[in-house]
Amino acid sequence: MALSFMAAVAITFGMTVSRYVFAMSDPTAEYLSRYLVILGTFLGFPVAVLQGLHVRFDLLDHALSGSARRAFQVIGSLLSMGICAVFAWAAWLFVGDSRMFGEIMPTGFDLPLWIPHASVLLGMGLGVLAYLAVLVLGPIVPAARDADHP
Repeated sequence: MALSFMAAVAITFGMTVSRYVFAMSDPTAEYLSRYLVILGTFLGFPVAVLQGLHVRFDLLDHALSGSARRAFQVIGSLLSMGICAVFAWAAWLFVGDSRMFGEIMPTGFDLPLWIPHASVLLGMGLGVLAYLAVLVLGPIVPAARDADHP
């Protein structure tokens, strides 16, 4: 994930220098950096789920305790896993269409677009597995956060 974001920054920086110092511009850099940011996001999402660091918009989890809290967390994880599965299936179809039609990046760099499109499939598939792991094992809390989560 970090390498993906660092590569996107390096490509964008290189293209900016190339554009303003050497008066050369290639739209490939914009496409590559965009796809690398998307890849980094979809690789980071399952990690955040596994560690319980993902953004949530509910207060009920904090207001409930005991078995009610656990039931609420299980229902939320099942719903989230289902949503990830639907997105993974849609991404599977999208990648298949990209491959079938032979789509390539609309620049001089002939990268088949199914490769960057597969980042959504990869991220959502890993999201399903992450929610399943959280359901079975609970969140994996790093040692530095153990003091905050008894």
